[in-house]
Amino acid sequence: MKKGSSIWKWILIAGGLLVALLLVIFNFATFTGLTGLQKSGSGTGGNAGGGSAGPGSGPGEGAGECTFNVVSKDPPGANIVRVVVPIHKPTGGLGTLPLQVHRNCAEAIHVIFQQIYESTDQPIIQRDDTGCYSNRGAGSTSRHNWGVACDINWTENFCIMKSGSICGPPGFWKPGDISPDNTYVGWSSGKNVLSIPISSTVSTAFFSQGWGRGLWTKKNDFMHYSVDGD
Repeated sequence: MKKGSSIWKWILIAGGLLVALLLVIFNFATFTGLTGLQKSGSGTGGNAGGGSAGPGSGPGEGAGECTFNVVSKDPPGANIVRVVVPIHKPTGGLGTLPLQVHRNCAEAIHVIFQQIYESTDQPIIQRDDTGCYSNRGAGSTSRHNWGVACDINWTENFCIMKSGSICGPPGFWKPGDISPDNTYVGWSSGKNVLSIPISSTVSTAFFSQGWGRGLWTKKNDFMHYSVDGD
């Protein structure tokens, strides 16, 4: 009886030591993990210029407001990040579209294109005819220079002067689902699925984030949306 009691005594002692050892290992691992997380978050963070903001990601740590007054304090072409948004392709099916935008507006662009993608009418976006950041040259005040303007399906939503003349290379605007209202001479009937009407899901999505469309006094740049409408 005494011998059996002694065995159980040593088993209990060994069990206690094992529990104590496991607690020490657990606490050490937890401390190491937290320290690693703190170190990984203590760098520059966010999406610095040339970085990447993946689908669903925000503008990055340190990003400011998505307004031209704030963004224009950066040199043109600075703090441009790559975002990938979902689209409905002209050939049918679902696709993705990579865009270069100012990091302050990366989150807004994600929201805009997600709204377009999820809308019931499912507007089609041309991957090769859509873009945001573009170097328009030194001294240009084009919002594209800062990555806070986007041109959507530019061939089918061309810039047209109020006189009816095309602003540049051959292009057109034929939404076909609105009536002529003399907003500009040269309105053409004949629906083109890539042309964006005055009232549209695309415009509604951009307007929801405070952006405007390029419908100006002397010309209608139907492809153009920007953070301040300019």
